Amino acid sequence: MKRVLIRRLARYGESYSYAPLEIPDNVDIEDPVVKRRKERRERERERKEAIRAAKPLSKVHRKYVDIAEKST
Repeated sequence: MKRVLIRRLARYGESYSYAPLEIPDNVDIEDPVVKRRKERRERERERKEAIRAAKPLSKVHRKYVDIAEKST
């Protein structure tokens, strides 16, 4: 999206500048939206870890795990 906008501005001779988004230091962490988003990410991470732990290892992956365990 940004690239398209810059190209269009350049085509018509308009100047443009890009400044990265700055997050102020005094952001209220307890903002309900931020809090819900953080909780949702945490739940997703836990769900993915549980799925990964429940999956049987592939033969190739199991071989590397065995090698790593023997070397320790």
